[in-house]
Amino acid sequence: MRFQVDHRFDASRTAIVELLADPSFYRGLELPDLGRPEVLGARVEGRRAVVRLRYTFLGGLDPASVRVLGRDRLTWTQELEVDRDTATGAFRFEADVDPRHLHGRGTFVLEDAGAATLLRFVGEFTVAVPGLGRLLERAVLPRLLHLLEVEARAADRQLRAPAGRPTGAPAARTGRGRGTTGGSYTDAHERSR
Repeated sequence: MRFQVDHRFDASRTAIVELLADPSFYRGLELPDLGRPEVLGARVEGRRAVVRLRYTFLGGLDPASVRVLGRDRLTWTQELEVDRDTATGAFRFEADVDPRHLHGRGTFVLEDAGAATLLRFVGEFTVAVPGLGRLLERAVLPRLLHLLEVEARAADRQLRAPAGRPTGAPAARTGRGRGTTGGSYTDAHERSR
């Protein structure tokens, strides 16, 4: 299932790129239904940075998801590549157990939007299970988009914090601050009808 998420920041492209490439930002994230991300690795290759993370889902799953994914704790690995010169990047994620059944990938770009900067993620999320895949994608993708929104709000707070003062990242907040987020998704099968 394809998705797109936009977030508008009141910060420069350079500041956002540096934050996305900084593993310490992810160590402090508090996301609903997830444990804190575990930084598996971070490296810099010239102007390109790569951050590898592991997420652990702690929330409840619906019965169909439990049948497909099992009762074990769901974990997945995400790799984020950030090109500091072009303010673009790529990401991919996959379940740690049986990644062929649950995975995704995409790209992102930071664009100037007047005095603000727009961060746009475009990707594909796949649950490759015959007969249930599309149903599970429709159930899980809105939760993933919500996590991206919460992460963007945490980034917004970090970018606004005075230098040298950590901001913390509360898991839930109803207001969006000055940054704005929007997400959408499309089922490729429905589009082709």
